[in-house]
Parts: sequence; C-alpha cells; structure tokens
Amino acid sequence: HYLIQDESWVLWDREDYRRSWIAKTAPKPQTPRRSLTKRKTMLVVAFTCQPKRFSTSLLPQGHTVDADFMIKFLKDTRKRFRQLKSAPIAMREMLLQWDNARPHAAAVTGAYLDKSGLKRIPQSPYSPDLNLCDRYLFRKLKSGLKRGSLEGPSEVKSEMRRLINLITEEELLHELEKLRKHAGDVIQCQGDYPSTIH
Repeated sequence: HYLIQDESWVLWDREDYRRSWIAKTAPKPQTPRRSLTKRKTMLVVAFTCQPKRFSTSLLPQGHTVDADFMIKFLKDTRKRFRQLKSAPIAMREMLLQWDNARPHAAAVTGAYLDKSGLKRIPQSPYSPDLNLCDRYLFRKLKSGLKRGSLEGPSEVKSEMRRLINLITEEELLHELEKLRKHAGDVIQCQGDYPSTIH
C-alpha cells in the first residue's frame, strides 16, 4: 500500500464571493481587507488508494505543522487504519510518500518512522508534481471549496469530509497510474520536467 501524506493551507473565507448587485454607474463598495492568517487553516491528510482510506486533521487557526505534531498525526493514522473493521492496514505494510518539508525530515520524525517500520519513498527536492496530494488531491478539494464562502474551520472540516467521500477508489487508482507514468517520464528525462524537453 502507498500511504500518501502532505499538508496545505486552506482559505476558508473567500472575499471574492462577497458579491452584491449594484448599478453600473454606482461606485464600487469598499470592503476592508482582513489578515489572511485569520481566514485560512492548515489541512493535514494521509491516504491510501486501494483500499481507499483517509486520515485528516485540521489545525487551529494560526498553527502550522512541526515534527511533534507530525509524529502524533502518524500515530493517530496508524491507530485508525489498524482498527478498521474492513481491510485493516498495518504501518509495516505501507510505503510512505511525502516531500522533504522540515517536519518530515526532522531527526525525531525519522526515528519514529524507523521504529514503526514505515518505509519511505525518496523524493527529490522541489518536486511537488511527484506527490499525489499536490498533483491531484489538494487541487480537487480546494476547487470544491471555491464554490462558496464558509463561515469557519468547523464548516471547512465538514465540507472536506463531504468532498473526500465523493472521491472513489477508481478515481484514486486512475490518478496513481497517471503519476506512475509521469514519474517514468521524469526518469527518462534524467530528472527534468517532461514538458520542457523538446
């Protein structure tokens, strides 16, 4: 099993959806701009494609991921996947795909992974297109959120759960196969982006 993990900021209060009907000749209403930090929260996710299993966490506003949080998240994910009634998954049965962000590369995180038996797939720096979260999942989830403004993190959590439930195992496997093909193209191009090769 591939365990694919990453985190990303989610903008939950979109000012561009605060629209009102005004006459063409009327002056544009002024909307005071608020701090972006107060309008976004960090989503942390880990998932497998077959069987489809998701583990998510939404951090409190203003908080970011560090090594301690990452270890706790992995422990929670391990417990959640092992306790599944249908097709439980153990850590030692998975290969972890994630990037080289500081919480992932920290020595304490590496020590926990070694202890838990979770093997990692090496990933080159600055290669977000080789991670299925950046390449596919976050784009899909955020495009779903763009349809309207949400009132706060609690609504983001429920909306994320709804959007994830709509994703099928077949869709995940299709995206994984596309990633495998892309990775093969990158290897053929000796690490360069295939789109830049003529």
